[in-house]
Amino acid sequence: MTTLRVGVGSGNPVKRRAVELALGSAADADLPGAPTGVAIESVPVDSGVSEQPTGHAETISGAENRAAAVLETDSETGPAYDLGVGVEGGVAGFDGTDGRYLIM
Repeated sequence: MTTLRVGVGSGNPVKRRAVELALGSAADADLPGAPTGVAIESVPVDSGVSEQPTGHAETISGAENRAAAVLETDSETGPAYDLGVGVEGGVAGFDGTDGRYLIM
């Protein structure tokens, strides 16, 4: 494999940038079979959850749905992406604390 094709399941540039920062060094790995390049694209897809997910389960479900939807995207020659990434932001409470907190 020469270039790892990554689809980020969102049109949000902040989410895409987070994935770029996380995977940017993947092409630098000196491992057998490591990609020689990484191409990251935004793929606007529906998360399948509410606009502002509440709780861990709904937030995780949104991220999983986004990643799966990216992998269902096809090009003329087959699957468009080697890796689908879903990033979902939500709010949740934590035991022993007051209020709700942003989770990703």
